[in-house]
Amino acid sequence: MPFSRSAHVYDLIHAKGRDYASQAQLIKKWIGERRPRSSTLLDVACGTGLHLSYLRNSYEAAGVDICSEMLTIARSRNPGVPLYLGDMRTFRLNTLFDVIICLFSSITYADTTGGLNASLANFARHLRPNGLCIVEPYIPPEAWHDGVLGLRTAESGRLKVAMVDRAERSGSRVRREIAYAVASTERVEQIYEEHTFPLFSRKEYEEAFRLAGFAVDFDDCGFTPGRGMYLGVLGRRPR
Repeated sequence: MPFSRSAHVYDLIHAKGRDYASQAQLIKKWIGERRPRSSTLLDVACGTGLHLSYLRNSYEAAGVDICSEMLTIARSRNPGVPLYLGDMRTFRLNTLFDVIICLFSSITYADTTGGLNASLANFARHLRPNGLCIVEPYIPPEAWHDGVLGLRTAESGRLKVAMVDRAERSGSRVRREIAYAVASTERVEQIYEEHTFPLFSRKEYEEAFRLAGFAVDFDDCGFTPGRGMYLGVLGRRPR
């Protein structure tokens, strides 16, 4: 399961350098422009619930994630917010929302173009008429470069973490290896993870939105230039 073994250090490493408060303000701006009377919001692949912590006071919010370890952290951060264990392609909630968000390139874990289409159709099933769907993609295939090595370090109190990673592409799929060294006063822990995911093209994203019944725009800047953001307004719900 993605990040299940490293969930306890996820925020320390991966939230470093990301301004969640400013990102939440951008989300509210996009909602205000496209669905101004929205009152309910679902965060798909909510992870440790950092975005929810900045949005829950503005919307009746909920979250879904496939990783139970992540949800444990999200629940402690967002008491009272409904959080569900589920796969973005297949989860079923007995609720419709005004807005669905899927951020931090989590959509790549849809795994295939069929999974991408299924995810967008599932988002549409959980939206009210004219609902808004905000999806942050990963970089497109043409922007990928092999040979890039990553190194991040972070510390908090008596905990120190170092993360190294490498990734290589074969066709349209990427294999990413991540290793963590986590040092506390009690022990040193080593964690190894392997992630595989596709590089979806802009055409594939836009087709998935279209098939699900969305009229979609692409914001080139988004949170991160080079990734951008897809903003889809639902015109018809799938059967």
